[in-house]
Amino acid sequence: MQNATHNQMQHAQAATHGVVADALALPSALLASVSHDLRNPLSVILGASEVLHDSFVHLADDDRHAYLRAIRRECVRMDEYVQGLFSATRLFVGGSARLACDWIGIDEIVGSAVERLRRYRDEARVRIDIASPLRPVHANGPFVEQAVLNVLDNAVKFSPPNTPVELRIAQDAAANTRIDVTDAGPGIAPDQREHVFGMFVSDDPQSLGRAGSGLGLAISRGILRAHGGDVTACAPECGRVGTRVVLTLPMQEAVRKGAR
Repeated sequence: MQNATHNQMQHAQAATHGVVADALALPSALLASVSHDLRNPLSVILGASEVLHDSFVHLADDDRHAYLRAIRRECVRMDEYVQGLFSATRLFVGGSARLACDWIGIDEIVGSAVERLRRYRDEARVRIDIASPLRPVHANGPFVEQAVLNVLDNAVKFSPPNTPVELRIAQDAAANTRIDVTDAGPGIAPDQREHVFGMFVSDDPQSLGRAGSGLGLAISRGILRAHGGDVTACAPECGRVGTRVVLTLPMQEAVRKGAR
């Protein structure tokens, strides 16, 4: 009994030290991330706007629209990034955000996430499989949508061109929800699958030449854990290449009892 209590105290102390270390490292990490992830889209916007300003009358209509699309795409990217920073601040600095939950269809949440993804990733292809009839979930819809979007965005980013990301939704008899997102990318080494959920961590040091804030998966995990669920990474089924990220959203016990 004493050994068990001692072990629990050690785990609690280690967790506290980890939180303190993260809090101390956060300002410099935020500065580095902002300087990197906002500089790139700002450079694109500045370059495109200068071309439009200096050569507007000499450009063909198609070229004008291409520059305008580039400006809009990078503005959307910055907006998504700023929203991610805001969510990260609420979840990791000020404690878990207060969740205003309501009954909503998980298929509706996923559909909205896919629609948002396609707004700024034209190449995104998502194949959705609903394994069984779905009951409504008691959750904060916008937060869970953001969690799903972050995972999908990560999967599309590391998938080969023209290769769809597979998303599967299932519920058990108790209405606990599971969402599997599987890509066909290079995969994540087993000893790195937990590491990728840290803040400002990319799941591939090479990043396939693509920039990212390293906030997405950390935010997704924070959101699902605030609902009593989790987000984990594992190998795809049947020996396939790539990565499978699993989001779990349990039916909260208090809600389940109240619904009886």
